[in-house]
Amino acid sequence: METKKTIKPWRPTLHAVLLNGALFALAALIYASIPSISRYQWSFYCGFFVSVALGLTAQRIPNCIVSVLCGFAWALLYWYLPGWLMTLGMGKIIAVVLGEFICTSSLLFIHLYFLKNTWANVVPFMFCAVANVYASGGPQNIPYCGGSIIIAICCCVLCNTIAGKINRKYLAKEQAVNSL
Repeated sequence: METKKTIKPWRPTLHAVLLNGALFALAALIYASIPSISRYQWSFYCGFFVSVALGLTAQRIPNCIVSVLCGFAWALLYWYLPGWLMTLGMGKIIAVVLGEFICTSSLLFIHLYFLKNTWANVVPFMFCAVANVYASGGPQNIPYCGGSIIIAICCCVLCNTIAGKINRKYLAKEQAVNSL
């Protein structure tokens, strides 16, 4: 009796997971080894995690980069609007809550309705950029956060591309064996 080999459905996932894990570990090593950039390691993490969650492909890199840049523009509004509202006589808590409401509602409506068919349509990266500005201590860190997020996007897409090529070869090999 002849047994037929079957394709192991977990292998393609394993290839992608191992490649992404190795790249992530390498990035952690680089950031941890260079003190001047170590505080932006979480920016890389944030960009990488969002990229993995979205299953990015090379064709979407421009959308993601433009969305990150838009997110930094929004971050400036998030950062400064409460202060501007306080100069109008509002209390701090009211100004912060109203500012967050205005910024978040505006960002979502503009990018999900008016700009949904443009390169500025990847809202998770906008919120990633906003969060990074707050976590890093302010707008002065935008270039460093932005660079780390964009590097993470490119690294994740590179891993996904390599994993895709490995998986295509693996699946072709398995199908050839099964057709015998």
